[in-house]
Amino acid sequence: MYVFTAYSVGMAFLLAADNVLSSEIKETSLPSDNTIEFPFEWKDSWYCDLRAAKTLRINNAKIRVYLDIDNIFNIRLLSTTGQTGSIDWQDGYINSLHLFWEENEVFRGDDVIGDYNTYGEFVPLESHTTLSAISDPLESVLYHNQEDGIAKGESFYRWNGSDYVLQDEATIDEMYAKKAYIDMPNLTSMTFLNPRTFKLGVSVSF
Repeated sequence: MYVFTAYSVGMAFLLAADNVLSSEIKETSLPSDNTIEFPFEWKDSWYCDLRAAKTLRINNAKIRVYLDIDNIFNIRLLSTTGQTGSIDWQDGYINSLHLFWEENEVFRGDDVIGDYNTYGEFVPLESHTTLSAISDPLESVLYHNQEDGIAKGESFYRWNGSDYVLQDEATIDEMYAKKAYIDMPNLTSMTFLNPRTFKLGVSVSF
């Protein structure tokens, strides 16, 4: 039996003020001269494949049975082929990530490109100075009311069609942990291209 594994450090790049991407070493903070506004990086990745084989001899025949399992742990790696264009990828997915350099603490996090939503649905997150300033609230959105501070059990609301309902801390913690706020690329069938696969084969030689 053979096991093949590899680990790859995610590529880091910087989006400059002129929106030009450049490859750089990973940043941990913004440079003091502010020439680089938006540092990004891809999620580190790894994979593990397995191959098992057994050879049998029957009279003059040699029979070899083998099993190949690609991505044995079914690790999901986000693929850019799942996006339908710059609006879907950059304005949707990229802009929904919670990055370390965000000024608003509600949107600040440790997301990297390659993180994905496991909540089961996309719940957009918006932060407003006051809920009364929202002219057309939507039931699908999670609203943060800045007047109430940033505590997760005291300042996040959902619209139920007639009123804002305060969301409890456990609900908000789950949404953050499962990254419900990430707007996934639209081509769901192309989002993850490395599913676990099994190959069973038999070879006979004389």
